[in-house]
Amino acid sequence: GGGWGWDVVIEALVAYEPGVKYESGWRRSRWYELLGQDYVALAFQYAHEADPDALLFYNDYETHTPAKRALILGLVRSLQKKGIAIHGIGHQAHYSVDGPAAAELEATIQALAAAGLRNHVTELDLSLRPRMDADVPALTEALKARQAARWAEFFRMFRRNRRKIDAVLTWGVNVQDSWL
Repeated sequence: GGGWGWDVVIEALVAYEPGVKYESGWRRSRWYELLGQDYVALAFQYAHEADPDALLFYNDYETHTPAKRALILGLVRSLQKKGIAIHGIGHQAHYSVDGPAAAELEATIQALAAAGLRNHVTELDLSLRPRMDADVPALTEALKARQAARWAEFFRMFRRNRRKIDAVLTWGVNVQDSWL
């Protein structure tokens, strides 16, 4: 064994995204085209065989949405039913000062914890832009206060759920070094 934990598969599920090819909730990636839905189960099986002591994670974005939550829970249940090890979910939390509410992510964290899974918040940031394709607004005192309130909202939620969350990692240091 080697690693403490691995992100085995990322971004395999799509609830709805304009311009993204998907089928029954599955992103039509090259892996999907070659192996179908089985590629995720095989990846987790092989990761467990390679490092039986490692914790194995599925990582995705928009995990706060009910549609993505349902897809993830379906994937987890299908792996568990087959006896394939999966230990947790990573939440790519690229949010903004406008949304989503921390309670939306909290609902997913609680549902996954109830299914026996660990939770990692892996890419938390709270952009000043209302949408990723919007211009960065002028940094006013009011906007700084709004962003600070959002950070506080999320960290209050993380503390409430501290027994269900193992890690919270922020994304990048500044916008010059980020795809955002």
